[in-house]
Parts: sequence; structure tokens; C-alpha cells
Amino acid sequence: MATLVPNNRKESGLPPVQKKISFIQMAVIPINEASGAPAKEQKKISAWFALANLLKTMVGPGCFSLPLAFKQSGWVAALTIIVVQCYLSIVTMSKLVKCSNHIARNEKCGPLNYGRMAGKSTERSWRPISKFSMIAEFIVNLSIIALQLGICCVAYIFVVYQTHELLHLVLNEVPDRHALFPMCLPAFLIIGSITCLHFQSVVSIVGNGVMLIAAVTVLWQLLMADHQPLSSLPMVGGFTGIVTAAGAVLYALEGQAMILPLENRMKKPSEMKGLFGVINLGVSITGALFVGVGFLGFLAFGQGVEDSITLNLSNSPVSAFAKALLLIGVFSSFVVQLMPVVSMIWPSIKVKLVEREWSSRKCLVSQIVFRMFLTLVIFTAAVLIPKLEDMIPLIGMTSAMMLAFTFPSLFHFLLFAPLFSQSQSKVRHFFDLLLDVFCFSLGIFFMIAGVSAKL
Repeated sequence: MATLVPNNRKESGLPPVQKKISFIQMAVIPINEASGAPAKEQKKISAWFALANLLKTMVGPGCFSLPLAFKQSGWVAALTIIVVQCYLSIVTMSKLVKCSNHIARNEKCGPLNYGRMAGKSTERSWRPISKFSMIAEFIVNLSIIALQLGICCVAYIFVVYQTHELLHLVLNEVPDRHALFPMCLPAFLIIGSITCLHFQSVVSIVGNGVMLIAAVTVLWQLLMADHQPLSSLPMVGGFTGIVTAAGAVLYALEGQAMILPLENRMKKPSEMKGLFGVINLGVSITGALFVGVGFLGFLAFGQGVEDSITLNLSNSPVSAFAKALLLIGVFSSFVVQLMPVVSMIWPSIKVKLVEREWSSRKCLVSQIVFRMFLTLVIFTAAVLIPKLEDMIPLIGMTSAMMLAFTFPSLFHFLLFAPLFSQSQSKVRHFFDLLLDVFCFSLGIFFMIAGVSAKL
């Protein structure tokens, strides 16, 4: 309940005062603030580099599970879901940027991340609501942590899937998938314990290249495969299948948590929005890839589509090459996906250790132990829900749905609804707020319906 944060009192010549902050405050303050260190100036990036980063966030294992979404919901329903969710994602991402820019312009504060934007939006809303700003920030950050842990769970399951497939090429008797979960744990414990940022950067770059080659290879194989007649495939499935497919698509499309950090680092933040802005191009390219993989995969394998389309591919040299690349790319990305969770939780723990005068070596060992603990949590969740067809929609319908639709609409409404009387274009302002209500309601509906369907 008591974390010490230095307070600058140079002007008065007095020594720094120590200010107590609550657990919720401790959980939501940025990394540099948590350690008491000044924020470092980050190197600015171009719009193209920001686009590449956004694409690598949205293209992952979830992309290869989209043919299953077509099977569950029917191909017409799945195409509709992808188009609608891509459009609404562009809308909600733009709302995040709009809220952040409005707050920064009026408060003349520094760059905002997703959680801080949520807190500031609540704080600037109606007075009875403004007192919940810290809780809003805490809930958003908790949702981001849940999403990242879920992404790591999917990565773990995906690696087990691909390992099982590749072992068939070299062994006569292959252990079943359940046996491979604990067998893969040591490798994940090792890579998850790596704290070197330079190594993580290299791994990220290599992993991105590997994933790109693998995705192109898989897409080409699906394009060249024998396709079933479209008339033999269902156009629309049942309600449960549609809801599940919506969760899977949204999981694959999730990129809201990256928008504000990317905009903060861009040389020209104005290039984030617009017709040919980073958001529009990123979501459009990703949506086109999702349509290609999902539709072609469903055409090729129909009702025989499995959790991941890679499981339907033969063990030919080309397919084995693609599976090996995916295994390497997803496994290497595990430490990168774990980093946001560590960076949001570890600083507050480190502050307490420093208070107790722990040495830097002890702090480093403690961080490694903490990373191993997170990996064990991920392993446990993956064992409890060992199928991608269950894990991906579950994440998509909960934390991803909240971060993509519910939270952006809610905080945009809280920030701009009190300003309605000051608006120069009240009609446009009204429909903008009406869209907030629609997206918020849609997110809540799919979350409740999806979880109920799974239970």
C-alpha cells in the first residue's frame, strides 16, 4: 500500500519528499515513473515503420485459425464479420487517437498510453464519474495484461501443434499433444527468462521475417490447392458459430493496444489517421490477408478444417518448411509478447525490492523468477484449454473485445459527451456519440453471448 516515489523540490532547496501511492496507482503508472527515473527520449519512426509494427502485431497464429471461423459461421457470415470488424476497428482505433490528442492538447501533457488515456478521459468527464479515473486506468491495464497472457497461451499451444506435426517426419512413434505440453515447458522457461532488450530486438526482427515467409508460403499452397465447389459449403452457420467466429476474427485483428505507443513515436503523428494513414492501411492489408487465408483454407478443406490450417497441410517438403518457419517465428515471439506484461507489473515490484536495499544482482534474479512464474501461469492455462479453437475465441470475446470495441467507445463518450453543448457541428457530434453507444453495446453483447455459448 506504500510505494515511495521521489518528489522534485530543487527550487526550494529541500530534499525530496516521499509520496505514498495506492496499489491501483502503483499498477497503472508508467515504467519510468514507477522507478522514479526520467522518461528517455525515444527515437522517432516513420509512418512505414509504424505500419510494419502494426502489421506484425496483427498477423500471428490467429491468422491461421481463420478457416475454422469460416467453417463455424459459414463463408458469407465470416466474410461479413471480417469486413464489419475491420471497419469498426478503424473507427475505434481512430477514436483512441482522437481522445489522446484532445487530452494532450488541452492538458499540455506528454504522450499517453492506452491506460493513461482511459484514466484522463474519465477524469475529464462529468464530476460524479471523474473520481473513478484510477479504477478505469487500472481496468484497462489489467485487460491489456490479460490479452498479452492470452496471446502467449496461444503461442504455446501453436508451438505444441507444430512440434507434433514436425515430429511425424522424423519419428515412427510420436507422443500425443498433451504429452508435448510439459516437454516444451523448459524451452519456454528459458526463452521467457531472457531480459536482454538487444536480444529481444534481434529475435523480433528475425521472427517477423520468418513469419512473413511462412505466411506467404501457406497462402500460396492454399491458392494452388484443389478447391471444393462453393455451392457445397454453408453460407451461414448457427448463432453460436457466428459468435465464436467473431471472437476468433477479433483476436486475430487485435491491435488497439499498439496504436497510441506507435503514434507517440511517429515523426508525423498526423499520418496515423487519414485515408492512407497507418490505421487504414494496416487494418485493410490485414483484413485482405485474413480473407485470403480464411476463404481459401475453407475452400480447400471444407468441413475438414482443423484448429489451425497448417494441420491440414501435407508433410511435403514445402509444407514442412512452412511449419518449421512458423514454429521458429511463434516460439521466438514468446519473449516479445511477454515483455508488455513484465514492463507493466515488474517496476512496482522492483521499487519494493529497492526499498529493502536489494542489490542489482538480486533484483535481476528476482525478475527472472518472476518471468518464470508468468511462464508457468501461461503453461497452466494452455494445459487447461489445450485447443486453439477454444482458446482463441475465448480471448477474442473477452479482453480483445473490451480493448477493441468497448473501451474506446466508452472513453470517447465520457470525454466528448460533456462537450456536446460546445460543439460547432451538433449533428455530427450526436452521430459520433451514437456510434460510441453502438460499438459499446456490440462489444458487451458479443462478450456475454460468446462466454455464455462457450460455457
